[in-house]
Amino acid sequence: MNKKDNQRSRLTRMLLKQSYMHLMSEKPTGKITVKEICEKAEVNRSTFYLYCQEPNNLLMELEDECIGVMTESLTNIGALVDDEINAKDLLLNFLRAVRRNDELLYALLVKNSDPHFRRKFMAVALELIERLFNLKTREEYKAMSELFIVSGSVEILTKWIESRYEISEHSMCDMLYLFCEGLLGNIVNR
Repeated sequence: MNKKDNQRSRLTRMLLKQSYMHLMSEKPTGKITVKEICEKAEVNRSTFYLYCQEPNNLLMELEDECIGVMTESLTNIGALVDDEINAKDLLLNFLRAVRRNDELLYALLVKNSDPHFRRKFMAVALELIERLFNLKTREEYKAMSELFIVSGSVEILTKWIESRYEISEHSMCDMLYLFCEGLLGNIVNR
């Protein structure tokens, strides 16, 4: 395949995913049709089927892309730990990554909230929580406290995205940090 075909393929795939993502903001994923995706992307059905077997393939790609972006963000943040950056700075960088990927996260977490995707997203968030707070809770509390922190944090992030970032990144960072620190402080000290 020559370079021009490769670029055309990437562009077509990107158009299909963007079209699907826009449609996700308008209706449930189960109601999105191939015809609607093709009309929005301005491609014909045969082009769609050249790249996808069904619309859910696009959903899975978008979910994987989102998880990849957030994981990459965590990896980049983790590299900063060597520079003695503090936990609040790490959390703030994570929140900035959320905002940079607003359209995708809005479609996946707010408009079409899928429990399977939320679990995957929560696993990424858990990695951040563990890195930020270096959890040293009593072993019998560890799993439940992590789950509680991550579930609550993902719900707060979802509400923040849904509000279209009514609260500033810094205020959101302070709030999440206080909630997590307060909970952990109470568990560690018992």
